[in-house]
Amino acid sequence: MSWAAAAEWNTRESVEIAFNISSLSSVYCGPASIVWIAAVWNQQKGRPYRYLDRLKDKSLFPDGPRLFHGIVPGFERSLNYLLIRETQGELRIASDIYFTHTAIHDALIENKMPMIVRMKAPKFRDGLHYVTLYKSEKSDAADESGQLKFHWQDNGLYGGESSHGISASSWKSARGSFFFWGAKRIMVNG
Repeated sequence: MSWAAAAEWNTRESVEIAFNISSLSSVYCGPASIVWIAAVWNQQKGRPYRYLDRLKDKSLFPDGPRLFHGIVPGFERSLNYLLIRETQGELRIASDIYFTHTAIHDALIENKMPMIVRMKAPKFRDGLHYVTLYKSEKSDAADESGQLKFHWQDNGLYGGESSHGISASSWKSARGSFFFWGAKRIMVNG
């Protein structure tokens, strides 16, 4: 069994932050992901960050769809813009995109930073959904056909009410499993 984790986001304190975020009602998944990343980062830096108050402020995080990067008419500011703003310019979303479960696991091992995964929401009317992947585990297999399991922060769509803000995927084949809408890694700006 091999593990990959974004260490700062794999702590008791970060789980508590995820729980607090998931307890808020009417919060979109993109802002929830960004605020969780920023709250853990700012805590590690020793900076005060009133993440619940900020997340509830619809002038800072208006409801609506968002892209990873860029601006499209009818969409809110990108997740990258929000992350840069909420971490005082220290973190950003990388431009590279990962689709396969194995590539995501390998990127987490290499970078040790969380990744934002975009996937279809369980209900069609909910559109696309963002979760923040912070840990993965891979079962060992001699022929690279092992299984992968992801752990992520989720504001409720996949984890349900009992997840307390943290959920895990089911085991998936390391070969051939992918996220159609992709994942992007978080990186230190600079």
